[in-house]
Amino acid sequence: MQSFLNLLIVITVIKLIHASTLIELQSYNISDVSVSGLSSGAYMAVQMHVAHSSVINGAAIFAGGPYYCAESNLLYAEEKCMDVTLGGPEVSKLATITWEYSAFNYIDSPINLSDDNIYLFSGADDSVVDPTVVQALQSYYSVFTDVDNIVADYNVESEHCIPTVSFGEVCNRLSSPYIGNCQFDGAGAGLQTIYNNKLTAPVSTSDYNTSNLFSFDQTPYITSKQSSIGDQGYIYIPTACQSGNIACSLHVSFHGCKQNIETIGNLYASST
Repeated sequence: MQSFLNLLIVITVIKLIHASTLIELQSYNISDVSVSGLSSGAYMAVQMHVAHSSVINGAAIFAGGPYYCAESNLLYAEEKCMDVTLGGPEVSKLATITWEYSAFNYIDSPINLSDDNIYLFSGADDSVVDPTVVQALQSYYSVFTDVDNIVADYNVESEHCIPTVSFGEVCNRLSSPYIGNCQFDGAGAGLQTIYNNKLTAPVSTSDYNTSNLFSFDQTPYITSKQSSIGDQGYIYIPTACQSGNIACSLHVSFHGCKQNIETIGNLYASST
């Protein structure tokens, strides 16, 4: 049976001032790649999924909108892609831009999205990213893939957060660490969607082998001095995957605003 989570990397997006002892990543036997994220991390996950669709073959998006939603416009970012004061994302326009960017080889062909499994989540009480933005993302993805490949959850009465079974703030309260105690396993729902419900769920969603969660040095992969990617990330490597003798799935998750290590420690990596 496939393990519940073959390989998970959590990337820290905000730079760190103090770094702990870090491991150096080794070469692993990777069979496939998927992404996920919350809020700003959700938008990053969508950008990665669409731009690199020849490599990434699944996504779980929590409170995020379509590719190129803001169109490099700060006003649009806040009032089309969050609170929809200006009417929300223009799906047809963004889909057209996606095709055009592909034609110029700026991004991979969206044809690659046609067989990807996609999970979408928006809390019914989300006051930060309006649920209609996530619904627009569903419409956007539907341009490129069959609707049967998309699973959407809009009925959990949560605020702006990643929902969990038993960890975090009160589900419908907007507060740090933006991980909600909602009696709902959001991460599990996303991964099961991506992997066609073939994963074996753990006995308890709060239990994992802590010795397999590592901090790693991201600086070798940062080429721009203006990058906001932190020096440190977290990676969970199941014991069976560490030798490289078997192929394992790679899942990359991008945290949201105010979920960096300095603010909430390793909670995003360990508790979602």
